[in-house]
Amino acid sequence: MVRPRGRRGSRLVAQASVHPFRFGLLAGAGALVAYLGYRALAEITSIIVILLASALLAVAQNRAVLALRRRGMPRRAAVAVVLVVALGLVVVAMLTFVPFVVDQVDGLLNALSGYLDGLKGTQQDDLVDSLQQVLTPDRIRDVASGVFGGASAVAGVAVGVFSTLALTLYLLADFDHLSRAWLRLLPRSQRGRAAEIGDEILTKIGAYVVGVLAVAACAGTTALLFMLVTGVPYPLVLALVVAALDMIPQVGATLAATVVALVALSESLALALAAVAFFLVYQQIENWLIYPRVMRQAVRVSGLAAILSVLVGTAIAGVFGALVAVPVYAAAQIVVRQVWLPRQDAR
Repeated sequence: MVRPRGRRGSRLVAQASVHPFRFGLLAGAGALVAYLGYRALAEITSIIVILLASALLAVAQNRAVLALRRRGMPRRAAVAVVLVVALGLVVVAMLTFVPFVVDQVDGLLNALSGYLDGLKGTQQDDLVDSLQQVLTPDRIRDVASGVFGGASAVAGVAVGVFSTLALTLYLLADFDHLSRAWLRLLPRSQRGRAAEIGDEILTKIGAYVVGVLAVAACAGTTALLFMLVTGVPYPLVLALVVAALDMIPQVGATLAATVVALVALSESLALALAAVAFFLVYQQIENWLIYPRVMRQAVRVSGLAAILSVLVGTAIAGVFGALVAVPVYAAAQIVVRQVWLPRQDAR
């Protein structure tokens, strides 16, 4: 039995049969708009990532602003205090890295100076022949491309970090205004309920960011103690690197282990193997004990849900999906509990 078509479907079929050329143009235009939208979304993926990262940081810092406001401080003063503290932490981290970078550059210059001193003792003809063998056009092109590629990558990271910090500043300063602005898009009768749900979601997201920072601080502190005991070079710098990479769920500890192991390898193979063994054990403890427990306390999400959401987010969107998986799950959980389940119960 053929089901009767809906009124809208019948009208579309009638238009297609009467005006096939116009229908084809409209369908082609719709497909073109969809394709252009997809391409535009792919081009601005990095901007979306920066915007979401800034929003997460702004929501987390807004918790500190609210805490200062509850103590009687005006919002502008509270925002200024939080921003000064955050910028101070960034400056301290940069000053920690500066001696390490200066030391590495100084070692590179000393090695280059020794190499040039060694070349002075060779004959001029041998030196010219050696340079002609080494400085071939292909090698020069490969070295130049590598240098420019590395410089562009560093510049891209610097621009991304600066953009994230600047957007975080603006979002935090206009947080209340932006919160009221999106409510204006809803009908007046739904704004109160939407504001309650939005505040609960923002609270969960802020708690998640604070929890991630707590887990990262635990990883950095533990790695610092290990490196101080075993004698790994540059323990403070590497501890900050471990803490920063550990904010990436599942794979962050692996990246941190690789960095520390490579530095430890400059001392001895045994020290590098000890670093790898330490991070293998710590990663399992963090993934299955520390991270689920912190998420359960901060976001009120079960350990199983936290692990599964991170795995699904990683499979869908890689590292970025792993970062936003838990807050997205927490927000969906709130919407289901506050909106969908009451409607189902009312039927």
